Amino acid sequence: MTRRSATISTTALEHPGLDYGALNAEGTALTQQLSGDIWTDYNFSDPGVTILEQLCYALTELSYRAGFSVADLLCDPDSGQIRLRRQGLYPGPAIMPVNPVTIADLRRLVLDRVAAISNVWFTPCQPDRVGGVNGLYDIAIHVPEQADPCCTHATYRPEQIVRRVRDTYTAHRALDEDVNSINILSLIGTRVAARVQMGDHVDASLLQARLLFTIGLFLAPEPKRTTLATQLAAGKTTAEIFDGPLMLRGFIADDQLTPLLTAIPVDSLLRLMAETTGVVSVGGLTVTLSGDAHTYIAGETIPVPAGSLLWLDTAANADGSFPIQLYRGDVACQPDPRRVAVLLAGLWTAQRRTYALRPEYEEAYAPPTGKPQDLSAYYSVQNQFPNVYGINAYGLPEQASPARHGQAKQLKGYLMPFDQLMADYFSQLAFLRNLFSVRTGGGTTTYATQSLRTIVPDVAPLLSPDYEAGLASVTAASDPVAERRAAILDLLLSLYGESLAAPPQSGCDCGNGDDADDPPLVRAKQALLVRMVPATRDRGRGFDYRRPALWHNQAGMLIRCRIQLGILDRTAAGGGSSGGSSGAIVVTDPAEATIGQSLDGELAAVVERYFLPVDRVMHSGDGDDGEEETDITAAPLAGQRVPAPLLPALADPERYRIGILPGERSVRVACRGSDGGWWLLGSHPRTEDAIASVRGLVRANGGQAIRRQLYVVEHVLLRAAAPLSGTPGSRYSFRLSAIIATSRKEAADIVWQRQVTAIVRENTPSHIAPQCLFLDRGAMRRFRTRYDAWIDALRRGPPERLAEASLRLERFLADHSASPDANPAASQQPPHA
Repeated sequence: MTRRSATISTTALEHPGLDYGALNAEGTALTQQLSGDIWTDYNFSDPGVTILEQLCYALTELSYRAGFSVADLLCDPDSGQIRLRRQGLYPGPAIMPVNPVTIADLRRLVLDRVAAISNVWFTPCQPDRVGGVNGLYDIAIHVPEQADPCCTHATYRPEQIVRRVRDTYTAHRALDEDVNSINILSLIGTRVAARVQMGDHVDASLLQARLLFTIGLFLAPEPKRTTLATQLAAGKTTAEIFDGPLMLRGFIADDQLTPLLTAIPVDSLLRLMAETTGVVSVGGLTVTLSGDAHTYIAGETIPVPAGSLLWLDTAANADGSFPIQLYRGDVACQPDPRRVAVLLAGLWTAQRRTYALRPEYEEAYAPPTGKPQDLSAYYSVQNQFPNVYGINAYGLPEQASPARHGQAKQLKGYLMPFDQLMADYFSQLAFLRNLFSVRTGGGTTTYATQSLRTIVPDVAPLLSPDYEAGLASVTAASDPVAERRAAILDLLLSLYGESLAAPPQSGCDCGNGDDADDPPLVRAKQALLVRMVPATRDRGRGFDYRRPALWHNQAGMLIRCRIQLGILDRTAAGGGSSGGSSGAIVVTDPAEATIGQSLDGELAAVVERYFLPVDRVMHSGDGDDGEEETDITAAPLAGQRVPAPLLPALADPERYRIGILPGERSVRVACRGSDGGWWLLGSHPRTEDAIASVRGLVRANGGQAIRRQLYVVEHVLLRAAAPLSGTPGSRYSFRLSAIIATSRKEAADIVWQRQVTAIVRENTPSHIAPQCLFLDRGAMRRFRTRYDAWIDALRRGPPERLAEASLRLERFLADHSASPDANPAASQQPPHA
């Protein structure tokens, strides 16, 4: 094996910054132009020429590093890994898929997430059949397990399957849509008999298995899945591969999602059998159904009862023969029943095979790995000068005269501006990783510098004590931080086709956020980058009312609405369920909690009836003066285990109440969790101490004393109140109410309210009619009481409690609605294909 010899290319360099000769020529021309007649002794030994040559040489290194791959520039300098989300970047499997939009999307999703079913069909309910309500679905599911003779009552649990399907749908349902019913299709035993002529050299057992499989798949279809490798081999683009919801168990093509058959022509079975490989002709086809005395023949149509599927009986007769008889000429061919069963099982196994796609995604869409290196490292240009100059690391000899030392220092001082610029350039290159990220450099600067104290040899005598401070001051004076950060965030947002205008400003500073020094628009853009995936993927998704109302469980439109309105508390900005910077540890089992005692029964009723809302006494007036309260508790939840329903509620001051329980003297603090229940947080000797503890909890969890809030109520979920209220079904169809908490100044600010209304409408799907309700503190408190009770009833309440809670909330919304006009969108259909 011969090794290729190392050569230097003679072709022109791609970038002029890498071409030392071009840089030197341009520098010489500029120097001659600027010096005019002063520089007359131009030769290669001239110190000016030497200085120019060394600077040009250093510039080639800067150009070389600047040409590194994006992976090299953005990777961690130690590990070489790129933290995509830190940079505001997302891999294809995260950013490309969307919440189900079409019925085909819904079918794919449920099939992918519920392993126990083999097929599913969504049928939009006609409004006249469901009380005039639009946007409801009947879901029919196919569970082959019920036909398995080995299946027992202990292993086949239809109620669990139905619950899994319901949970999957509600977790991904479209805004203002819901499920009406979920039914497992009953299987009707079907026998198909025929006389089949088979070709020469055809295996009778294999043909019998193929015929049984083909007919069975046609009567009770089950989609076939493919791998990511198959999709890529077919030439599909990333956008085409991730068109729809994210698949985890295999891709399902459109032609696999066949409709639910309500009638089957016998001729269709005849044609299907005739097209099977190895079949020459088919005759004498008959079909019989269990419980139906009629025998269907060619030319007839088999009606499929509602809520049923035809299930092919593949068992052999008692004598080992099959209803489908195989012939080669006049000679009957008898398949081996055992072999047929094995081959048929193999065909069904191949049809039902699933594929773990996550490993394929991780391999095909893994972020690139960069080469770890210190991009800011700079070797002073003074080290490149010949020793005779006395300015490199060797310095001057000991016997050099003071005058010679002075000359060397003079030249070093002359070169230091060049050194500083070059050092800063390299530092800026290393800073790109922080600058082009969600944090955009951290907010204090967008230009990076580095000190020359450890870079330039023997430089200490030339630097003043406040050199670093002066360098930072000079840099800051020419650094338009806000404008540059906004431009960088605009660039990152443009990668996803997104942009943001400044949040509407009212007379009340009710914005939230950890970075109070950042402009509202910068905070909004950062929040959108952090939550780009759910903000784009779930724009048309409703909230999952079967799960606790945690920060991540909300209607998709609320994410962008809250960002555009500047409601940037930790949860809205995507802080995370781990407790964020509060230091809390989230636990799902209340018994493991170290703070928060759940109240039920009489004690919960005492809190509800007699405890005083904290926000009434927490502030003077309406809080519009913007007075800041002192945070007396730095981290009250650090290391504490907090129940999952309690943590997201701790940032909201309107959820707290204080009072004294029967038989006690201390003041108790209670908080209404996201599950609608009351939680005791602690006891205090004085009311002032209880209020102070609430203030500390609110601030530690990213809330503020005066907090703008936004909620969405989907009217289709209020339909349980219809029998009590007599409201026509059309009033529940494709309508929603957006409830916004307002201060006194905001209540009088019509321009601000119009801006908020425009933002809500912009983020609402076009077929849904929204209304905005602006509520003061008292009305908001009454709304929250009804809203929390309704949410809890949706999750776990019996129908009677849900109807009552829905009625109370519906009447509240009607009482505060500006104009109960007819719904302009009620006659429209959802955008399902």
